[in-house]
Amino acid sequence: MLDFLTGRFPHIGAETWKSRIGEGKVRFGDGTAAFAESKLGPGMEIQYFREVSEEPRLSEAHRILFRDEHILVACKPHFLPVVPGGRFVRECLLYQLMEETGLHGLSPVHRIDRHTAGLVLLSINESERGRYQDLFRERQVEKEYRANVRWLSGPPAEDSWELQGRIEKYGPTLRRHLAEGVPNSFCRMRILERSGAYATLALHPSSGKRHQLRLQVSQIGAAILHDPYYPELSTEAPDDPARPLQLLSKSLRFRDPITQEERAFISPRVLLPLPGD
Repeated sequence: MLDFLTGRFPHIGAETWKSRIGEGKVRFGDGTAAFAESKLGPGMEIQYFREVSEEPRLSEAHRILFRDEHILVACKPHFLPVVPGGRFVRECLLYQLMEETGLHGLSPVHRIDRHTAGLVLLSINESERGRYQDLFRERQVEKEYRANVRWLSGPPAEDSWELQGRIEKYGPTLRRHLAEGVPNSFCRMRILERSGAYATLALHPSSGKRHQLRLQVSQIGAAILHDPYYPELSTEAPDDPARPLQLLSKSLRFRDPITQEERAFISPRVLLPLPGD
């Protein structure tokens, strides 16, 4: 293992790899810890946690809502990524859950983005992971999100919508846009509360495209409060805990493919009160 890593990543150095291996940061695909002298063969999967010199730290922690021998359900705060990426390595939900539980084979079955708070379902056993991923792929999970929005050109007369559209990547940023073509995103929405130029929505997406809810909210002439991407891309700025994106993964319901039990999970988190006019 040590020979492979130092040969593959010579700029990191053998001493650094020895330290990472000793701290349990290098693992095989099944989650078991690797050792410097571990033998490798063709096709073997190796996982390791990158290190960055400085990571943003959140004062608000995640919560584990449910755990059995098959799945773990956590509720994450705003600004915490689900998996490592960019400038976030240790400061992500997956790493924190591994450290807390000792379950190094944990893997998210689905993801919500860093700015969104709420429920995330993770699989504990690699052999069962595909069964849970199929639930989302085959649209067998009933998902509900909550969003606080502002109307861009006056409140609508409608109270509910059945929306569909085609979402594609737009330019070099993370932004997406609604394009012509066969729809690939579907969502039901309804208004839960109105307050002048603002409203709280319940959103029930049956698909899971990146930035889907932000874009489909735009289809009804609204924008999610404190959204840094839509309707306009904001200049990059530090995360503001007082102004989190007002989007919450509120509930998940499905039949467990392993136990055949009906599962229902609800986030205890709530959005900020709607602004006054």
